[in-house]
Amino acid sequence: MRKWNKIVPAATAVCMALSIFPVSSNAKVAESDDDTLSYDGYTEVWEDNFNGTELDRSAWNVELHDPG
Repeated sequence: MRKWNKIVPAATAVCMALSIFPVSSNAKVAESDDDTLSYDGYTEVWEDNFNGTELDRSAWNVELHDPG
């Protein structure tokens, strides 16, 4: 059990140090005049901006599960 007292803080420190570096991507992102993003090689096929006060049930379903 004693070695975990050293491993956990060290692993936590490494994870925190690595989290400050940005994740690089080869995808080129371009912003157009209407504030939409486009990615080379990709086409948007669906979008929901969640406008309004209710969930659009024609686009989303709700699944209820037991806790846990």
